[in-house]
Amino acid sequence: LSPGYVEQDAEMVWLDQQLTDSRSRYCHGVIRSMPANPTPEQVWQLVTSYRGRFALDFAYEDWAGSFRDSLHASYLRIVEDAIRSDIKSGQFERGISVAEHALDVEPDSDELQAALLRLYRFAGVHAAAAEQYTHYSATMRQLGVDPPGIEDV
Repeated sequence: LSPGYVEQDAEMVWLDQQLTDSRSRYCHGVIRSMPANPTPEQVWQLVTSYRGRFALDFAYEDWAGSFRDSLHASYLRIVEDAIRSDIKSGQFERGISVAEHALDVEPDSDELQAALLRLYRFAGVHAAAAEQYTHYSATMRQLGVDPPGIEDV
């Protein structure tokens, strides 16, 4: 009665990993294969494939929580490191692309918002920097913190 990729043992049901795949497993593999200093292409591969925390339908299930949180933390670490590297090396356009994708995943991150604001300023995209500062300052105020001036971010 099984289609071949669904396995069952008593109450446990799972998919045969040889016959199925998932984006979370793909992203996990990308992260695990990355060296300590990934190339921009490797970072971009992760940024374009990771779309947010996985298995949110199982938010209160122990089996999903540690994997989801670990994967998300690894994603954020890699992205933040890549953005810092792009700022240091003057690769502002690449850093902007990475930061914009990351903010789609984690829109309330004040660190990512500040990094994108800096990248816009360094790239000379002043209207975008002003718009980003509006979002950044609103986030800071929600946290109960007075935001620094745009030139101090």
